[in-house]
Amino acid sequence: AIQGIGPKSARTLEKLGLRNLGDLLWHLPRRYADYSQLKTINRLWYGEEITIIGAVDEIHIRSTRGGQMKLVEGVISDGTGSLRVTWFNQPWIAEQLRPGRAVVLSGRIDQYLGRLTMNNPEWEPLERQQLHTNRIVPVYPLTAGVTAKWLRRVISSVVTRLAPRLPDPLPDSILRSAGLMPLGIALQQIHFPDDHRQLEQAQHRLAFEEMFLLQLGVLGQKREWTGLTSPPLVVETSWLDRFCQSLPYPLTASQQAALADIQADLASPRPMNRLLQGDVGSGKTVIA
Repeated sequence: AIQGIGPKSARTLEKLGLRNLGDLLWHLPRRYADYSQLKTINRLWYGEEITIIGAVDEIHIRSTRGGQMKLVEGVISDGTGSLRVTWFNQPWIAEQLRPGRAVVLSGRIDQYLGRLTMNNPEWEPLERQQLHTNRIVPVYPLTAGVTAKWLRRVISSVVTRLAPRLPDPLPDSILRSAGLMPLGIALQQIHFPDDHRQLEQAQHRLAFEEMFLLQLGVLGQKREWTGLTSPPLVVETSWLDRFCQSLPYPLTASQQAALADIQADLASPRPMNRLLQGDVGSGKTVIA
């Protein structure tokens, strides 16, 4: 149902465990690249993860290592300065980045021969909605045959269509009392966050829901367990007294309290579900 996913792409996505739209919707990023900072070229510093907007001045391809590797080299300018950019083994980029085209570039600022450069940056045309640049960019688990850009576009399409229509398992009263964003918004922000605050709120919402549903499951198990019945097992006091008197030592107060709890559990019409815990040598075995 998603444009760009045919039988071949579907088989490739199966390697990531992605077989339907729901799998894509819940294929959460494993980390994020923060390209939300936008700077002019004259203000760039070595080592920054940054976004620039400019026009292509030059673009050409050259071969290295005896023709085994092709480098696409370009020069981008924005009126304040120029920056040399390089892509490795992606010759088709030279066809797409014609001189004069306005582009958005995001990546890490490197240095070569004393000049600042950018190697293998993410790029997009300036007129398009930015999924890969000028924002906090999701980084997903990948497999052979799946590129980061392609998967990002696919997941963006799924999130845009499905996230607003997803039923929220948490009632409005819980959302209000816990200060949580609705599930649809949380999924949109966990994939393509507007800023760090929205990302943190989305992560908190999904983590809260996971723990909330886990607690409901535990409470449901407890309710089911306490609803069961079993024949009471009454321990004769006279037998228990004889056993304790035959020991070469008296029981401690803690042992006597544990023994009384177990007696009460066994005499109850419900199954016992108790953990006997204590340090080494504290006397668990004699109680058992």
